[in-house]
Amino acid sequence: MIPFADSTILKNLQTLRILLNGQQDRGLPVNRSYKKFKIRSKPVPALVTLEPDEYRLLLNKVENERLEKVRKLFVLQCATGLRYSDVIKIRKNHIRDNHIFMNSTKTRQKLQIPLNDNSKDILNACNFDTSTISISNKKYNDYIKKLCKHVGIHQPFVKTSYRGNKEFPEDLKKYEIMSSHHGRRFFITQNLINGVRPEVIMSMTGHVDFRSFKKYIAVTDRSRVNAMELWSKTFGKTESKT
Repeated sequence: MIPFADSTILKNLQTLRILLNGQQDRGLPVNRSYKKFKIRSKPVPALVTLEPDEYRLLLNKVENERLEKVRKLFVLQCATGLRYSDVIKIRKNHIRDNHIFMNSTKTRQKLQIPLNDNSKDILNACNFDTSTISISNKKYNDYIKKLCKHVGIHQPFVKTSYRGNKEFPEDLKKYEIMSSHHGRRFFITQNLINGVRPEVIMSMTGHVDFRSFKKYIAVTDRSRVNAMELWSKTFGKTESKT
């Protein structure tokens, strides 16, 4: 029998603690000795996100009708940072002064997102009504993988999970892990790379604290190179004057 991954065990323990805390808050009998135990979190694995060149592949129309609907929704997520539950409910009355105004379905936070060229193109194409391109969440995530494979997002990488003291590496292609979360992650990561302050991005994505926000931040290879190029530009060798 293959044991649960450490991340699954951690999530189950955290859920159990929330349940026990809730029972105690309601005055129900709970053995409080559970508070003595600390849940040790494991190091967070590096997050995977789209690279700019991969995103550009998604900007081109595809012939398959279903994949084209998925492409429009996914690009709209990448260009706005909206969750799936919000991106499928955009209507004309949500657009004012070149912005999207809506309340987040999940958090009820007020969202105000300026439109850019990519989001404008998609919204114009569906007449500012994303119900015309909506698809169920499960099918949407399945078809995102097919879409990314179709356009050529094939970068190989190794996904490593941990079970106890053992590593379980798995060779994958990037399209195999793509989902709606990666659209939101690309929006956040790319804006950070572009120098947008975190609090500005959080005002568009509806995050209320940095702890939940940072779960969507992926450090890309390009951002590492950019950081060192900037370092060299600032502190690099200068020719001595004679």
